[in-house]
Amino acid sequence: SMSTLRTAATSTSYSIGGNTINYGVGDNVRITSVNVGSLPLNRSAISKPNIKINRIDNANASGERITTFYPGLISGTTVNIEGEEAPTMELAMNDDYITSGGLDVFMNVRNGVEGANNIERVDFVVPAGINLPANGALLSEIGTVANEKHGNNTYQIAMITSVNAFNEPASYGLLRTIQGNVDYGNMGRPKNGSGTDMRNIYIRNGTSPVGGGGNGPLELDGSDTNFIGLSFVSFASMGATAGQTVYGYSLFPNDVTDANDLVGLTNVPLTTSGGINGGDIYGGTFAIFSSTAAEAQTSEGSAILEGEKTVEVYDPNLTGVYNIPGDDVIYTISVSNTGSGPADSNSIFLVDSMPSEITFYNGDIDDTGPETTPVIFNDNGSGLSFNYSTDVKFAAGTTAPTQMSDCNHSPAAGYDPLISFICIQPSGTMMSGSPNPAFDIQFRARIK
Repeated sequence: SMSTLRTAATSTSYSIGGNTINYGVGDNVRITSVNVGSLPLNRSAISKPNIKINRIDNANASGERITTFYPGLISGTTVNIEGEEAPTMELAMNDDYITSGGLDVFMNVRNGVEGANNIERVDFVVPAGINLPANGALLSEIGTVANEKHGNNTYQIAMITSVNAFNEPASYGLLRTIQGNVDYGNMGRPKNGSGTDMRNIYIRNGTSPVGGGGNGPLELDGSDTNFIGLSFVSFASMGATAGQTVYGYSLFPNDVTDANDLVGLTNVPLTTSGGINGGDIYGGTFAIFSSTAAEAQTSEGSAILEGEKTVEVYDPNLTGVYNIPGDDVIYTISVSNTGSGPADSNSIFLVDSMPSEITFYNGDIDDTGPETTPVIFNDNGSGLSFNYSTDVKFAAGTTAPTQMSDCNHSPAAGYDPLISFICIQPSGTMMSGSPNPAFDIQFRARIK
């Protein structure tokens, strides 16, 4: 069973193909908790996963296919849809509501009135990572709620065991099957706020929606009556171990195997048949649900920033310069995130104290080389952006600045002996992943 919260939906409408399609006639419906047998599960405080649909064009479908379904009612040429419009399949599957979903998600070929799609994987990523309970028994009490519009389609799920610097899946656990035509939980037909049973209304893009392959306007493509099939997929069932950090999960078609390239999708089948292999998947259920006991032992990952400062002599012409007074050196500050979560947005603020034995060089760091500024930023998957004119400031005096506004010294051209601190604040979010996202800051100085 499940508990839901209804909120008023935003209304939009348009006419196409002889029909008037009205969205937002009723409510958006959000799942707040579920009961699996006698076990109550609530939405976890863990961040809702980010969704990404991975497409590979095939012989029957290409481009931005949109095949969605909604609960609603049809009266003649008027189509009244309960929830609000989801203009993309990502939104339909991740708008936090069970009033929209993706139709025939994994099907690549036409099957009667059903159309072809070009989706090979759907990712639900928690970039910060989910630190699972240390008590292995509680792994069966935390997971996600998989679903299927009629309960008859089979598809697969695998937990994401690591992500790359762009928060994309880098490795997986083993595939697990969400079996169709098994009564994991018949939730009945979708109902409106008055308790009236509604139909599932199909909306596709394409000038000939039934079996078409075009990417044209969205229009009505029929309807039927189905119940909602739900199944709880715990991290234990996905193969997690006590205390493991995972990064969400991905959905795959039924014809993919563990021998396929689950990460790069270089050799997955592109001819997934219809029937029980398509997958009609509601949005709004793919959050993390957990028991009170499991929640108490679960945490979201956090950033761990590590820094290192090194120095080497500046000798661009390889003439054998030494670290002696009158010669220049290049300082490199290296920062990496070794934690399981990203840093807070715009939170990276570095203050480097200039040793009394050197003088900062406020000029072109490599003279006639490719660089043009006194301080340079070398990125290695950090996710940050850097602009020298706004992200580097200087301070004089003996007190270290605590914020960028404290760095208000106007440097003189060339060697400026008054600079005692360099302030650096790149913008954006310092990512997490494997390999560890990192960046380097470099500047030049002269030995006194």
